[in-house]
Amino acid sequence: MIARRVHSKHAIIGGGRPFALWWSLSMCVAFGLGSIYSRLLSEDQLTSPPNWDHSRYQNCHGGTITKELPRKLLNLPDTVKYIYINIGTSWDPWPGCGTKGLANEIKSGHNNADGGLPYDPEEFCIYVEPLMRVNTALYERGVITNSSISIHTAIGPTNGLMPFYEYAGVSGVASSLSVVADEIVEREVKNGSRGPFSSGARGQAFTTVVTLKELLDIIPDHIRILQMKTDMQGFDVTAIQSAGEDIKRIDEIFHECYGDGELVEYEGAPIPNTYQAAKALLEPFGFESGKSKKHDCNWRRRGVSRLSGKRYIGNF
Repeated sequence: MIARRVHSKHAIIGGGRPFALWWSLSMCVAFGLGSIYSRLLSEDQLTSPPNWDHSRYQNCHGGTITKELPRKLLNLPDTVKYIYINIGTSWDPWPGCGTKGLANEIKSGHNNADGGLPYDPEEFCIYVEPLMRVNTALYERGVITNSSISIHTAIGPTNGLMPFYEYAGVSGVASSLSVVADEIVEREVKNGSRGPFSSGARGQAFTTVVTLKELLDIIPDHIRILQMKTDMQGFDVTAIQSAGEDIKRIDEIFHECYGDGELVEYEGAPIPNTYQAAKALLEPFGFESGKSKKHDCNWRRRGVSRLSGKRYIGNF
């Protein structure tokens, strides 16, 4: 008997390219119907699996459609109107929201500016610190209250992972995304001192990094950011630059910097951590310089006035 080739529609669908074509068309129809249905629902009615990637979809022709990720906001009490930001907090984060009168009140502040704010339902502090042991200590000491939050990350030019160089032993107060200059280490060794960059060095770790814009994005737009203080050991101006135009959301900025003629202790930041570099960056965004232009620099947006009864550092 001679075998006959069967040309049924089931055989065609059952194998090879025709089946793939049929399946692709079916998925496109389903995707189209789903898109139409989703437009009929409000955002509150739509829910997605927790691991769903909202940023990329595959279209019917194999291309990629990019969709902006939804903005995630910090869940703040409704009473909060004002925020302080402290990046590179170390062990005594100024201004210590809600710590006044507690056993571990922040008393010294910065440059002898009194820390330890009393509880005020209108104020909230955001601390950013890349060293895990410092974050742990802040919670254990009771410095993190219901008026503050500590975020375990670093601020840098892009998000991702970056090497973090730890100095000053356990305290880590001199640690940075930048590498300390060889001249500084050589000077410490020559002088026989047990400085933070020679005897206290701990080595290299890695830390997550986000941009300042991403940090500002979690703060609701109606919240007024009174002041941002940074202590980033050579990376301050680079971090400020990463905010882009969103830097205009901040009333005042107080950061470490190198004045004209000062010895640069840290190297490798994309932008020099100098007063002149900060001036070139901030003046086009409407900031004016304060009196601090060496070791520390301070700025405020033109036309902004300090609020009575609120805590600030830096003079104008």
